[in-house]
Amino acid sequence: YFKLGCAICMMLLDQLLTQSQRIVAFSILCELYRNDAQGTNPFLSFFLEALETSRDACEKQFLKDLLHSQHAYRESVRKSASLLIMETEERGVTDVEVPDLSALRQLHNERTPAVPCLRAAGGGPV
Repeated sequence: YFKLGCAICMMLLDQLLTQSQRIVAFSILCELYRNDAQGTNPFLSFFLEALETSRDACEKQFLKDLLHSQHAYRESVRKSASLLIMETEERGVTDVEVPDLSALRQLHNERTPAVPCLRAAGGGPV
């Protein structure tokens, strides 16, 4: 699953996806690890960064629900991405307030295993 998630992240970062495709991509990244304990999804830091930097109100709302409210997220994934976009536009949402996610970020940092410096740089033992 991890390689698939990395490929999706690359497409998101390179802005290769449409608005609705981005929402579906974030949903896939979440669903890949939904049965794991909270804070252990390897793409959690990517979700947090996307939420903080996104300028798209619908995407921001979807990410906020994904990270902050499991009930709202579950309701969102039952709808198509185009329906979510249409509902956001009909409500006139232009900005989404980002809640304090520092506790979630800290939980993720505590549960993420440390990578040795050489391995993180792509090097191996000599």
